[in-house]
Amino acid sequence: MRFILAALSLGISGVLFYMYRLAFKDHVKRHHFKSAGFPASFNEIHMFFIADIHKRNLSQTTLDTVEEKIDMVIVGGDLFDKRVSVDQAVANIKKLQTFNAPIYFIWGNNDYKAAYHELDARLSECGVTILGNAFTEFESENGDTFVLVGVDPYKNDKAALVTDLQARKDTFHITVIHDPVMYKDMPSVHPSKGLVLSGHTHGGQIRLFGLGFFQRGGVHLEGDVVKLVTEGYGTAHISMRLGTKAECHVITLESAFDR
Repeated sequence: MRFILAALSLGISGVLFYMYRLAFKDHVKRHHFKSAGFPASFNEIHMFFIADIHKRNLSQTTLDTVEEKIDMVIVGGDLFDKRVSVDQAVANIKKLQTFNAPIYFIWGNNDYKAAYHELDARLSECGVTILGNAFTEFESENGDTFVLVGVDPYKNDKAALVTDLQARKDTFHITVIHDPVMYKDMPSVHPSKGLVLSGHTHGGQIRLFGLGFFQRGGVHLEGDVVKLVTEGYGTAHISMRLGTKAECHVITLESAFDR
């Protein structure tokens, strides 16, 4: 009986250790999207997208595997949470600055549960652009444009953003919103053509027999809109995973038409 209990205890410990290791096994996923709606005059752009860092420290070794020349870094929310100091969150931002590219931040629900006023100020000091129901517009030498939109369903009023987006409804949108479930209930910010980036769900984080509280992350196509939901870099509540991946993304975007 003691042998059975010892073997069972050892087996459970082994599974828990495996789940812990998975939470820190990084994956850099690469995506190459061609869209007829993206202006050909921009050639191609490279984005580094990461969300749900939570209490993890970014691995410089992982970041160093990115060989592409990154044009912009997008942090899709939950940069930190109430378990994490602002100093640690800023330290992660400083690692992302090694890409020598502008950084854009969109709020997540857990950011608002921590010292978000201090984080806001510190990010601004670091030169990070915070998109809280706001957008920034990019223009090519030919005068073509696309917009990067940050949707914040938690705190900031979105009425002005909706008005601005309606005036640019024919423009290609890169829309970032932390929670893909909330996005579904906000048709006023849905682009007619573009790319939508989300996180929040962690792909369910721990899946048993393939089942979890949320769908796995991945890429889905709806009309002229590509949706990418990341399974996140960090974890919520406990530092364990099963059936999901700790991931960040390098996204290459270009027009489907020849330049």
